[in-house]
Amino acid sequence: MSHFHILVFNGEIISLFLDNFDKINNFLPEPDKLYILEASFNHKQEQEKRGKKGK
Repeated sequence: MSHFHILVFNGEIISLFLDNFDKINNFLPEPDKLYILEASFNHKQEQEKRGKKGK
């Protein structure tokens, strides 16, 4: 069985990826891996945006 190995290099707007993550079909937390490398200059602002959206 194939598994996902997703690597996201975030430059500014990680919220766009997270808001659309549910479009990835058949992602299973146990065998599949998701790595996010945060590289934003405004990391705190991104966290605040996600908090307002309930993420």
